[in-house]
Amino acid sequence: MNTRQMKRIRGMLVQRLEALQGTAGRTVSSLAKDGGPCADWMDHAALEHDRQVELAIRGRERDAAQEIRQAIRRIDQGLFGVCLVCGASIAEKRLVAEPTTRLCRSCQELEEMGDGRRRFAAPPPAVPAAAAEPRREGPMGLTARPKRPDKAEFQSRLQRALAGAERP
Repeated sequence: MNTRQMKRIRGMLVQRLEALQGTAGRTVSSLAKDGGPCADWMDHAALEHDRQVELAIRGRERDAAQEIRQAIRRIDQGLFGVCLVCGASIAEKRLVAEPTTRLCRSCQELEEMGDGRRRFAAPPPAVPAAAAEPRREGPMGLTARPKRPDKAEFQSRLQRALAGAERP
């Protein structure tokens, strides 16, 4: 991916982040205004339900904003387009379609087949050269072990990125 495309994607992410932050501000002000008591318990229940739905939506938007911030950080650090699990390049079409993606297609499919609890707290362990070769492809074209280009560089860049992601 060239520099111009990266700048375009970064600009789009910044715009998306600003839009999410704007809706969050409007939600806080509207929840503060609608805080008055209701005479009818049914009205109160309906109002409380609406608040809960609004807060759930804002929670999802908060998570999306965090993913966008992490994607912008990866662009700035030069890690954009690198899978956080195996270190392989993420397909350009995948990045254009979903710029916040952190995993290549193979690792995403493996993640979805698993229990979904795996996090990206540590780099993948070093694999001996004999074990680093991919195994046979499965029915969906997945390999058990994706190739890991230049492990030393990948692990040092990943450590720096994770150290930056832990800051608030």
